Parts: sequence; structure tokens; C-alpha cells
Amino acid sequence: MTLTEHPSVRTWKRLEEALNRIEEHIKIRETERVPSPPPDPEAERARLEAERVRRLRAMNIGKIYWDEGFDTFNAYTPELERHLGTARNFAANPKGKLVMLGNNGTGKTLLATSVLKETGGVIYTACEIGVRLRKAYNGDGREWELLDELCNAPLLVVDEIGRTKGSKFEADWLSHVINRRHEDGLPVVFVSNCHFKNNCAEGGCTKCLENFLDNDTTSRAAEDGIVMKFTGGDYRIKTRKARAEKGAL
Repeated sequence: MTLTEHPSVRTWKRLEEALNRIEEHIKIRETERVPSPPPDPEAERARLEAERVRRLRAMNIGKIYWDEGFDTFNAYTPELERHLGTARNFAANPKGKLVMLGNNGTGKTLLATSVLKETGGVIYTACEIGVRLRKAYNGDGREWELLDELCNAPLLVVDEIGRTKGSKFEADWLSHVINRRHEDGLPVVFVSNCHFKNNCAEGGCTKCLENFLDNDTTSRAAEDGIVMKFTGGDYRIKTRKARAEKGAL
């Protein structure tokens, strides 16, 4: 028996021939492969929109602000032009505190959410924080999860400060959050219809911000805060009218 006639050699030859046939088959299939169809534009748009909505919901931004932002902000007065520029600058370099004070409907929350979309983070009203806090301590058991979110979000926006009067416990808890963020160099935006006591014409009234935030929090806001005072009329009515007139052209 010669070496080439040995059973093991013949087996290896058969295996080699089989592998060669498989490789040749693969090459033929690759040359005949039908190219993948181009992506469906509608499906891609739907995917991107679903991702946008998911991100907005995660930040707790209200639906009325989903399609608003810096580019749609109607800066129809010099004051609003300044505030738009200040908000843009803060979004580009979010450090310290941004304090937005003024009457209802003057564009504060719109600018605050515009900043938030650029930086990431969360927005809650002071009332929402209080409700979540009470729920966490009344059996929910997620107080540490809430604390982690508020203390470590890239940006925390606290809206409607002064709309309701929270308990001292809630004020102390919020003070702890603000202090932690201050020590970690994380930014905060305060939005309120109130004013600081030192700007109060009466030297102190029920609309003073100090009635709703403790001394430590107001001190932190004054230490490295940029104060934006909104003194104009109703932004929403003015903008709605301007857009209606533009649509009629």
C-alpha cells in the first residue's frame, strides 16, 4: 500500500475537496448577492422622531415646548433679545446658577427648556419635587433614586418656585440638593414668578423668593447666579398673534 492509498490520507483529501467546493459555492453566492434595499426615508424619520420624543420625555419637558427652542424664540423686545443671548451662552457653558424671574407667560420656561435641550438633564416644578419626595418617604422607598437624579443630572431646572408653599422639610431637602450640586460644580436653573427681597418695593412681601427657598439656597443663587428679570407682557399672546399674522400672509 502506498502512502497516497492510506485510508487517512484519502479521508483528508476528501475533506479538502469538500472545503474547496464550499469555498467556491460561497464565492458564487457572494457574486450573486442581491444588494440591500435603500433605507426607507419614512421609517428613518419615524425612528428619529421616536428617539426625540423619548429624550424629551426623559427630561420631563412638557409637550408644548417640544417644538420650541432658541431658533423659534420670538425676541420681539430688546429685553428678550438680551435674555435669549444670556440663555444661549449659559447653554454653551453651563456653570453656576441661572435665575429667571418675572410674571406668568413672559417666556421664562420656554428659554429654560431650550437650555435643557442643549445640555441634557431634567426639569421639575417645585410642586412636582415635593410630591415625588413625599411619595418616596411614604412607602415608595425610592428616595435615594430621586436624590441621585436631582443631584447628578447634567442640569437641574426647578420651575414654578413660589407657586405653592412647600413644607420646611421639602425646602431643607431641596437646599441639600442645591448644595450638593454647588459643591460638584453642576448647574441649576431657577424659574419663578417671584423676586428677591432686596428688589422688593415694599422691602418684603409674599412674593419674595426668600419665602419659598431657605437662606442657603438663595445665598447659593446669589453667589454665582445670573439673574434674568422678565418685565414684559404676555409672551404667549404676543407670539401667538405674530405667528397667526405670518401664517395669513
